[in-house]
Amino acid sequence: TDAAWDEVGESARADATGPYVATVVDAIDREAVAAAGLTVAVDPGNGAAADTSATVFRRLGCEVVTVNAQADGHFPGRPSEPTPETLDDLGRLVRARGADLGVAHDGDGDRAVFVDETGTAVSGDASLAALAEWALSPGDVAVSAVNVSQRLVDVCDRVDAGLELTPIGATNILTRIRALREAGQTVPVAGEGNGGVFFPAHGLARDGALVAGKFLELVAARETPVSEVIAPYTAYHTVRESVTYDGETERTALVDAAERFAAASDAEPETT
Repeated sequence: TDAAWDEVGESARADATGPYVATVVDAIDREAVAAAGLTVAVDPGNGAAADTSATVFRRLGCEVVTVNAQADGHFPGRPSEPTPETLDDLGRLVRARGADLGVAHDGDGDRAVFVDETGTAVSGDASLAALAEWALSPGDVAVSAVNVSQRLVDVCDRVDAGLELTPIGATNILTRIRALREAGQTVPVAGEGNGGVFFPAHGLARDGALVAGKFLELVAARETPVSEVIAPYTAYHTVRESVTYDGETERTALVDAAERFAAASDAEPETT
């Protein structure tokens, strides 16, 4: 409804991006990243990260080039899901500009997937395993979902860290993180192979820019190309398939079949 001139209220504009960018930058070892002199190609996919990620990486001392960097909810540049099939533009940009790393985000910017210096997409399972091996110490606990890659299982075994598995989904992982922390456990890293990673010490939410910043820290610390950083985690093959069922009878039959197959393969099934 219309208001009289003396009944008009007030409005204020709040800067949310500035404090957010500062918080992410403060969570990263800026000196180490800046000293590495990295060039980063960023593809926010016209999503929410278009307004923040490139700024974060510049503040970390990186040279930054972008593609699909205008926020547009119609996602004109590529589908919002960053998969190897949708990252051709980013791969070309990495090769054309000689970038050390390509970073791609999903529509809401809470995930990050990577492209190495050759323009080749990095498996989300491989980047999660690399980040976990870098972040975990003996006695720590990592959290992932039941469809976890063997990469992360092997990392936790090597580091002598625990691994807790949950039903698929970020909410389930977050619930387990909270329970473990309340029980006095240290959970430095958690996540799934889709680029959604938690660093609980910095917040109980997935954050694509933070994940990319931590990956930059890792690359800077290793002083080797991204392809070499992830090389130990590439000799794995993971297949994820969704199978629908109708009712408890079919579900029981599927679980029984999985258990029989696992027994024949000398493996242990997870049927959470």
